[in-house]
Amino acid sequence: MRKAHLLFDGPEGYTENNRYPYTGASPKFVGFLKEYLLKYSDVISFISIAIYLFNNFELHKLFRELAEKGVQINVVSIPLEGYDHSSPQAITHSGGSLALNNKHTKYSLASIIYQDFMEKPLENYHLYLFPHTYIRSPRIKPFSRGKMPYSLHTKSFFIEFKNGDMVSGLTSSNLAMRDLVKHDTFLLREVATGEGKSTKAFFSHLASASVPINDFRQNKTDAFNYPIRQQVCPATGESHFVAPFYINSAEKAEQIIIDLMQTAQQRICVMAQHISAFDYSVPLNFKTGGQTGVRVKRKGMLHTLLEKGKQGVEVVCISQTYVCSPGKGQDFRKPANQSNFINFIREFRKLPNPKYFVNDAIHSKYIIVDDKVVVTTFNYTPTQFISLPYVKIDKFEHIEGLAYKGVFSEVGQLIQLSSKQDVACFKRNFLYVQQSKGTVRVI
Repeated sequence: MRKAHLLFDGPEGYTENNRYPYTGASPKFVGFLKEYLLKYSDVISFISIAIYLFNNFELHKLFRELAEKGVQINVVSIPLEGYDHSSPQAITHSGGSLALNNKHTKYSLASIIYQDFMEKPLENYHLYLFPHTYIRSPRIKPFSRGKMPYSLHTKSFFIEFKNGDMVSGLTSSNLAMRDLVKHDTFLLREVATGEGKSTKAFFSHLASASVPINDFRQNKTDAFNYPIRQQVCPATGESHFVAPFYINSAEKAEQIIIDLMQTAQQRICVMAQHISAFDYSVPLNFKTGGQTGVRVKRKGMLHTLLEKGKQGVEVVCISQTYVCSPGKGQDFRKPANQSNFINFIREFRKLPNPKYFVNDAIHSKYIIVDDKVVVTTFNYTPTQFISLPYVKIDKFEHIEGLAYKGVFSEVGQLIQLSSKQDVACFKRNFLYVQQSKGTVRVI
């Protein structure tokens, strides 16, 4: 059995005066990465990281140190425009003392690191920016972080050793500074040669589709008409990558989850920040490039969840967002797509023994099906399971002077696990979160 490192972190144990740790949103994960990479630094040849937000000083310092020792390191992240400017906060050490003199936003912290790449370049340490944005509706309202959402939302790792061994992993955590500590998951595992090569290919394809930071100019890089060359998604064994440059990779991700759920005999447990992939529709013209206005209905993975529940399989869900009817979600953060979620909850309540919990610190994303687990970097909403290669929007209803043309697809990853030890860890974590102080049962 190949060795795996599995960690969970959560808000418990972090005091009110250390809400925004210097080590980032998941101090336990960052500490493990530092220890692991330094321990094996003499035998590691190459590290690739794709991360939604890259503003962690500790990780940047670590990567510079490794690069100076000869390790080749590539980081792919989003342009600065996609970072949140709002609400600067004090960044603190574990004891509560100030780690930085000034209050910071995610943007201001990332700016320091991005500037460091340009002013103090290292031969073995590179930052690439993936400027692809994704949108599928002309009715979208102004986005809080940049004009449009950036599609790179994965938090994935690949490590290659000098002897040819390879390690792959993911985390649900952004590992970002100026981010609250939430319930998150971290997985790093040895992979077989075939899966390792396919994983390495994904990182190569992502870097090729990105722009080196020294060549990137926000005002000259058209994120709303950014060219993407699509290709067949490589087979990756127990893992699967979703990306705008992989044909139908989003749909394949949902099908993997559906296929796993259909094997359930006893229990399905779903944990995610957002859950709403139920009875959604896809615009056929953006899918095929034709002129039709027809929308194709998809049942979604939650339809399979409900069907198994009707057959007597125990179904338990925990999410951060929740609403039971229009305007009624108690004090919880509401899903972006309330209609899909309300329709799902209406059917969920009809199950023989439904259990639904809400916790505002949920950020982990995984599904337990009997003695198997699928762990992901993405949530379980229609957005994550739709890929549209021919999106063309000439005018937006709520954003003046902006048009969009491109591929709609997020960047994400899933990994399937079946070892008894790994699955047992996820089961314990699910029960721990379910019984934690911040969790409320709503159904």
